[in-house]
Amino acid sequence: GCKQSTYFLILIILINAVLFADQNLLAPVLTPIAREYGWVELDTNGNPIWEFDENLNETVVKVDGAKRDLFLGGYITAGFWIIGGIASLIVGYLADTVNRR
Repeated sequence: GCKQSTYFLILIILINAVLFADQNLLAPVLTPIAREYGWVELDTNGNPIWEFDENLNETVVKVDGAKRDLFLGGYITAGFWIIGGIASLIVGYLADTVNRR
């Protein structure tokens, strides 16, 4: 009845919130992750370029934005998308073929 429909609606909303949480959690920490992996801009002598970060209120190594965006913003998120797509196909197939009773 109506109670069961409400339960399933809430369940689907919670599942989608968990499924897409990784997309929103990664964006704010892309720069610190890139700095941790050493993806920084270098001068002509191969030394890291330093800059003042107003948010941290300290001098930090300047991150290579193109490399950060390619690896963290591109490859990792594409990996989540591909794995999620494959998992969805498998679970969808099993949901149609496996007897749940």
